[in-house]
Amino acid sequence: MIFDFKSPLQRGRDLPPEPDSATPTRRARPRSQYWTKTRDRVSRIFDREAPPDPALEGLENEVKRLEEVGRDIRRTTQELEDDIQKTKQRLTVREERRKQEELKRITNELAIAQRFLSTADSMSQAEVIRAMEALNEEIFQLTSIVADMVQVERQEFQPEERHRRFRERVSWLGPPFLDIVMAKKLDDALAIQIGWQACLSVWCCTIIQAWVAEDPESGLSKGFRDIYGGIISTHGQAIAGRWRSIGREVANNTLDTQTRQRLLEPLISALAALPVLLGYIFEKKAFDNISNAFSQRMGPLLDKCLMFRKMVGEGVTSVDIEPYVIASGEVYDSRQAELEYEDEKEGAAVEKEGVVACSLGLGLYSARWSEQGPDGKYVQAT
Repeated sequence: MIFDFKSPLQRGRDLPPEPDSATPTRRARPRSQYWTKTRDRVSRIFDREAPPDPALEGLENEVKRLEEVGRDIRRTTQELEDDIQKTKQRLTVREERRKQEELKRITNELAIAQRFLSTADSMSQAEVIRAMEALNEEIFQLTSIVADMVQVERQEFQPEERHRRFRERVSWLGPPFLDIVMAKKLDDALAIQIGWQACLSVWCCTIIQAWVAEDPESGLSKGFRDIYGGIISTHGQAIAGRWRSIGREVANNTLDTQTRQRLLEPLISALAALPVLLGYIFEKKAFDNISNAFSQRMGPLLDKCLMFRKMVGEGVTSVDIEPYVIASGEVYDSRQAELEYEDEKEGAAVEKEGVVACSLGLGLYSARWSEQGPDGKYVQAT
């Protein structure tokens, strides 16, 4: 049997059977209608809401909580970064301030060291002498003005007990002055003025020499003076002079009102007591007038004392320059002062020996410690 696969013709047995006219024919649906229903059925299946899942809701809530925690962490982190930045700025400012303070401290130390290394005086000795002369002139002018207020026509001494108390106030004047003046009837107030000059000279000298001007008679001033004596005898003038200058600078030369009043009260009391002691003031009104006159005029004199104290204490370091007065009753030494009496017969000024009644002003004493003795200590050369 031979098959012809190439022949497009079909044989009878290969053809589909003919439809039976008695059998009902099923008609095919249109393709579009079939697709629409299928799509609707699928949509209803997928659009159906799934029942809630507790685990899923828990996860979602946990995610929300973690997101909120993350936002809090980021906010806290930003705040911490801001605080860190502010702290760094404060530390930078503090460090800069500390550096400036350290630089200031080092600068001050270098300035002090330079003062120790420098040997030049900031004040000349001629300037010191002129300042001393101006101070003595201030004392003279002050006493001469107040002396014009004293009348010497009448002399009347106080009772013995009051006389003794007034004499205790005028401790700067000894018997060589008081005994002689009280024994005479004065023609004018010159002797009283001289006594006042002596009291003011001693008081000014004490203020200028003191290491602590607020309390010249205190043990602190004496302690500083003893320390200075040890330094100058061990290390010489160069080092001791710088040390003195710095020490006097630290001991401030400016005094408040209360301290000034405390320093002036005993002085004014002594000045007002002198004419009472000599018998030329015996009424309270006159006594008060003298006290008020001195109180109103003592400020400039104290200022000059403090200025002079600064000059000799801080301005001159190459030598020791100090004021001095010869106390009432001391034996006269021609090396310290000029003392002359008027010779009645010849009318010429001749120098005599004796004791000093009082000093009318301040003198200056200069000493330089530059020679070493056998024990290696420095001693005064002049």
